[in-house]
Amino acid sequence: MGLIITPLFIRYESLATTMQAKPLSIDWFGSATFTASITTFLVGLSWGGNSYAWSSAATLYPIVLGIAGLVASLMWERYGARQPFLRLFIFYNRSAVIVYFITILQSLTVRDIDLTIIELGILSLTTSQMYGVTYMATLWLESVKNLSPTLTGVGYLALAGAMMPTSAISGGIIARLGHFRWAIWTGWALTIVASNLLTTLKHSTPTGVWVVIFLIFGGGQGLLLMSQSVAAQTIASHQEAAHTASMYTFCRSLGMCIGVVISGTAFQNLLRLRLAAFGLPVGIADHAEAYVSILKDMHGTAFAMDVLDAYNWALRMFFATIAGIAGLGFVLSFGIGEFSMDRKGGGQERHVLEEEVEEVKQEK
Repeated sequence: MGLIITPLFIRYESLATTMQAKPLSIDWFGSATFTASITTFLVGLSWGGNSYAWSSAATLYPIVLGIAGLVASLMWERYGARQPFLRLFIFYNRSAVIVYFITILQSLTVRDIDLTIIELGILSLTTSQMYGVTYMATLWLESVKNLSPTLTGVGYLALAGAMMPTSAISGGIIARLGHFRWAIWTGWALTIVASNLLTTLKHSTPTGVWVVIFLIFGGGQGLLLMSQSVAAQTIASHQEAAHTASMYTFCRSLGMCIGVVISGTAFQNLLRLRLAAFGLPVGIADHAEAYVSILKDMHGTAFAMDVLDAYNWALRMFFATIAGIAGLGFVLSFGIGEFSMDRKGGGQERHVLEEEVEEVKQEK
């Protein structure tokens, strides 16, 4: 839908651009190829270990075909497209590449959701900005801790309640200090600490303990939300500010799509593995969220307790995976250079980088 309406409302340098010429300004081939390729790749990931074995052709073919299509679409954007929808010249230095990559990583680690209650009393999860831990954290609250949907939503406030204020406050501090790297490093460090603490959660964990863990995780994500956005804008040349903002949003959306598939696939595979080890029905993993309501009706029985132990183990292993991803983001963030946030002063490094990006654009 976005590709259809964009040519009608986009602003052009020449007011004489006709309605017939507007559709031609969109990179239809590149957009379609990239979308089809990433969809094919994600379908293969979602099937792996669930619908089909990881070694089966039904899983490997979509993954390989999707990767090949992504490579082809990027080559098209670099060498073939007249008006590329992916402005690859934005990735003109190491710092820019790192910022966009860790932005994708962050989108894999946290999922911001709106909570509503539906007739069956199961969580309805509406995706908004970010994807990963918060989905699994709310699943842990409703399954292992046996909280009602309403109380689960209240528990989620510990994450959201720390995330938004921290983001706003850190933005003001970054603007006053004129530096952003400290916020990125601190954000990833807090995410590592919180993710590792999440691996210790169990049924007997006191409310005060998991609330503090959620607050730490939300605070870390709030720092990353603001600081990485500022970093992308600061690193870019002044002329490419609009393209930079679009690329940042694109990377977040890309991480969102990948995060949805990876988080669901990882949890289902882990849960299936644990259920099999306990001699329990592995089909529960295919409908893990919906099965929570059944477990509530069976609360206190030996079967329900065994299944919930499997849930808890799978969630803890998932959080351990997130801790590893956060560690990667933390290490990579040290590769981001120091840039002046003063657009007027700029500093020697900024002038050199702007000359480099202009050379890349001329080569294009």
